[in-house]
Amino acid sequence: GKVSFMSSLDSGVMIIKMKVAILKNELDEANDRANNAESILRDKEVTIDKVENDLKAAPQKLSLTEDELDKAESSLSALTTRAETAQKQAEEAQPTMKVIEE
Repeated sequence: GKVSFMSSLDSGVMIIKMKVAILKNELDEANDRANNAESILRDKEVTIDKVENDLKAAPQKLSLTEDELDKAESSLSALTTRAETAQKQAEEAQPTMKVIEE
């Protein structure tokens, strides 16, 4: 009686130890999955922050681009005016040159 009680007690303890080991393993795996999920979430939050910052900066970039366009249009207008003036002066000088050549 006493020997079989001890061996069944030992096997009961072994079963409990095995169950505890299995539970620890499952807990470790669950912790790993949670850590992975947190890492993925952090990466996505970083991406979202970057996109939000890009969106906030977009109006300023657009405004700078519009300013550059305005400056380019002003420069083009000034150059066009200068070209027209130079052309008129050249046309006005042409008859004078013909007179000089004759």
